[in-house]
Amino acid sequence: MQDLYTVTINGTKLHVDAEDASFMERYQAAYDAMSANPADTLNDNPATVIRKYCQSYRNFFDALFGDGTAAAVFAGMLDNARMYDEAFTVLIKAILEQRMAAALRLTEAAKRYVPRELV
Repeated sequence: MQDLYTVTINGTKLHVDAEDASFMERYQAAYDAMSANPADTLNDNPATVIRKYCQSYRNFFDALFGDGTAAAVFAGMLDNARMYDEAFTVLIKAILEQRMAAALRLTEAAKRYVPRELV
């Protein structure tokens, strides 16, 4: 059986629980902070923009999972926007899968326990 709550990114295991209010509060705060500081694409050269972009992901992972998490998740990874996007996508996919599993769990419970005329 697949463990929906353990996500491995670049060899680092992370506990992800999209059904836990505390986790989702941290996620939202980290996401808001990341969105509030976009890279300045008008005044910086492309390499600097990419470095700032990658740093925003490192800040996000540390804010969500705790200091030092980004160092583990992105260890040995170059400042490459695609690679950082891929790491973030693993996290987003896990959250989406958890939310879908929760909705399915409720649907199955309703089918099983709610009178047919109410479903």
